[in-house]
Amino acid sequence: MSPSPHSVTPSAAASDLARRVCEREMQSSEPVDTAAAAQRICSLLAGGLARWFGPYGSDALIVRALASSQSTHPVLQTG
Repeated sequence: MSPSPHSVTPSAAASDLARRVCEREMQSSEPVDTAAAAQRICSLLAGGLARWFGPYGSDALIVRALASSQSTHPVLQTG
């Protein structure tokens, strides 16, 4: 039986890239608004994915990533 697509763990390269993007966005000599930084990161990500995969493809990738992360990151769980 093959694993569920929602049980796929991110590769080390993907995790490293995400970490570097977050660190770059959070670098500042002033206090950082974490929620605003997360919103900027998500907006940049969505725009980049839409250019590569179109609006429906980017939505599908984001929904899949969210679904696969919800079980290990409770803050992402809905209602």
